[in-house]
Amino acid sequence: MLVLAFLVGLVTLNYSAVAALMLGAVISWPVVRLIRFITTNRTRTLFAVVSILAICFYSALVLWFFAPGLGLVGNRPPPALINEYYVTIDHSNWQSGIFRIKETVVINPEWVEYYRETNIPTNVDLPEREVASTNVGLLTREIKIIPIQADSSGNGMLALPDGRTLKGSICSFSCKKIYVELHDAPKGSFLAAKDAEKVQKYPYIDTETISWSVINLKQGIAFAFVPPPFHYLRPILEPLLGASSLNQWILGLLGLIGTTECVNGF
Repeated sequence: MLVLAFLVGLVTLNYSAVAALMLGAVISWPVVRLIRFITTNRTRTLFAVVSILAICFYSALVLWFFAPGLGLVGNRPPPALINEYYVTIDHSNWQSGIFRIKETVVINPEWVEYYRETNIPTNVDLPEREVASTNVGLLTREIKIIPIQADSSGNGMLALPDGRTLKGSICSFSCKKIYVELHDAPKGSFLAAKDAEKVQKYPYIDTETISWSVINLKQGIAFAFVPPPFHYLRPILEPLLGASSLNQWILGLLGLIGTTECVNGF
């Protein structure tokens, strides 16, 4: 009776206090029952707890081992296949615009762990290949290098020395290091590189070696140059460089004539 009178009085004062009291009583009841069961059946309780823990452990182990193969890895995208890229470029003939390419790719250890691959080398030297440049202006040519023959979405294939082929994507802005080195370019022929940073030039007599890094490898490696012998006239022909149509050529030519007239006037 005293407890009932206490509850009635509490309801008239504070509804939330009564709700909290009732919820605590409901939750505490199964806890008290569990404690009584454990104290009276210690051996069976210990066996049941150990069995449940063992089942949970082995279930988690099986899921962890087979999850990548079963596609049970959530929405996490697979890591990039390569995360470092080094390329050296030598010219076969600057006038013809043909270059020899030597590439070294570093395989992403996170990709190896993700797919549970074994006996994967740290880096792979790709076979030497030739790449031809294309016209991007009346006096400008461009060379493009696509790593591991990747498509427009950045997915490609990498052939290992043992004959196996790995499939995956190349890194984009997450690349650890991308290093490009152009050997023995005629001095003054190099114009610019796409998405380049840390451009360095090392001149030697009438040639120079240029190195740079690239921000986004998925866009490939690209640089523009002026083919010989036009590179000797680069200071004069600067308004015409990059002109890709007749209209741009005419405008550049008019600008060149105007600049020459101004210089002659002084």
